[in-house]
Amino acid sequence: MEKYSDLDRVFTVPLSIHYPTKSASKATFLSIAHDICKRVVSIFLPGKNGARPIHGTQEKYTETDWQKLLLFYEYIHADTGRGCGASHQTGWTALIVEFVQKLRR
Repeated sequence: MEKYSDLDRVFTVPLSIHYPTKSASKATFLSIAHDICKRVVSIFLPGKNGARPIHGTQEKYTETDWQKLLLFYEYIHADTGRGCGASHQTGWTALIVEFVQKLRR
């Protein structure tokens, strides 16, 4: 996301590219970075039913005692956002915190 933000600052004239790819819509690098951050963060947020996409179909995490538990998984399923693999290897998925900070600015 830093590189998208950097690219936005490099050009003296606002540059727009097709986003999403192969669409008629165009966006600046900064707005693309913001959108990607929002999309990644959204898999960790509870939906209307209280379930977080990161927890997949595990209903236990919607129960009162478990709903605030947030796990960071080794991998994330690209289509569903469900966490896969070990939940103790959290190095790269913990980078979500940086995305949250970017969205709060």
